[in-house]
Amino acid sequence: MVEFLRQYRKNVIALAILILVLIILFLVNIVLGNKKDSLKKVQNYDYVYTLEKGKSKSSTKSSYLPQINLRFDSIYAINEEIMELYYQVLEEEKSEFTYEYSQKGNLLFLLIRVYFYDESNRDMETRYLSYVIEMQDGTLLSNQEVLASLGYPEDSIWHTLQNKMYFYYEKAVEEGYIPREECDFTCYLKWRDMVNIDEGASLFFKDGHLVLYRGFSLQSIYEDKVIFDDDPFIFELEK
Repeated sequence: MVEFLRQYRKNVIALAILILVLIILFLVNIVLGNKKDSLKKVQNYDYVYTLEKGKSKSSTKSSYLPQINLRFDSIYAINEEIMELYYQVLEEEKSEFTYEYSQKGNLLFLLIRVYFYDESNRDMETRYLSYVIEMQDGTLLSNQEVLASLGYPEDSIWHTLQNKMYFYYEKAVEEGYIPREECDFTCYLKWRDMVNIDEGASLFFKDGHLVLYRGFSLQSIYEDKVIFDDDPFIFELEK
């Protein structure tokens, strides 16, 4: 009988410890879950969601208005800015407004793409705009702050664009599209609307890498458009 009571007492203690551990894990899960959800303004939506879908004049392509779903006053102003741009784009003939977003740690990346098409529905011009936000306090980060946060040198954007565009230039020269004596690299950048080469660069975190988007002109007096990559406006950032 004594042995039975001892064993019973051990079982009760073990069960009590198990229940206590489960309660602690449950409470920790609730606290962590509430901490994450407390960042959101609308609980059932992702950190970026589509507020509206529409089309511009004479366009067959749909446009999507993103809204950032974070509970900070600074985010309200950003969403207003995005909304104003969205409606401006939809007023243009044959335009398109799309977006994608990603997350790297506490950084939320939102990339906006704006396309303008010609009568044949070919892409005439592409513009990019990105927002990188510190999710814990709603701070909008500059490109330099993003680079520093992720361990990139402050001149990474300039070097990445400079090296890639020089590669394109050399390829065009070697394949006979551009006479070097007629147009040097500075001349080449002028044709591409890239005199200020890092102006308008938009950072985004994609497929595990920090990349940048920078639109430029594919047209020039030279027939060198064929040398560009399939997606020439995306550049993997160099460290």
